[in-house]
Amino acid sequence: MDRVYTTHVPSSLGGQTVDVRVDIDVGRSYQTGVVFTHRGSLYEFPLDGISGRGLTRFMRRVIEFYPTGGFGQIGPRGELWRIGQASIILAIARLVRDVIATVDRFLAAYKRSVLDYAVWLLENPGPAGGMYPALVTTMAARLVAHTNFRAEDDAWARVGFEREPVRAEDDARARGGVEREPVRAPRSAPRRLQSMGARRF
Repeated sequence: MDRVYTTHVPSSLGGQTVDVRVDIDVGRSYQTGVVFTHRGSLYEFPLDGISGRGLTRFMRRVIEFYPTGGFGQIGPRGELWRIGQASIILAIARLVRDVIATVDRFLAAYKRSVLDYAVWLLENPGPAGGMYPALVTTMAARLVAHTNFRAEDDAWARVGFEREPVRAEDDARARGGVEREPVRAPRSAPRRLQSMGARRF
């Protein structure tokens, strides 16, 4: 039977408090989904790459970046110590908090262009100061890109057709075009072309 653990991570996006729900399926190697509402839109996003075979690699990155965070320890030979369900759930909650905080940094820097920036970031990965920061940055970009995340200032001013005043020079130019002698096509092709099989007009 699947065992799903749900926790809530209070966060901030664009100056607004956001309650992020984190659903962790313990029975399926800690598959995790994130759900939150921002500016009236519901967002759901899976945290890929941290469950199953990727769980050990993920925990190693978290412990290396937060050595005193209570997520576990790395032994002298690189083995993981003191890793249990409670520490894994705590590490996943920490990851979600960092991902949402990074999305908030995207919003502060690029506002309405945040979606374009996220797509560019995924297409142009670069150094992010370590394995865990790279993981967080990539996940934040995926969240924005894959959910079509809306910026905090995306209210659009309505713009449409408006009648423009007619200028005198425009009228004169239009009348001049009407009064010009129309170009007439020739009634038939020259004899030389007719002898080559040219079609008559």
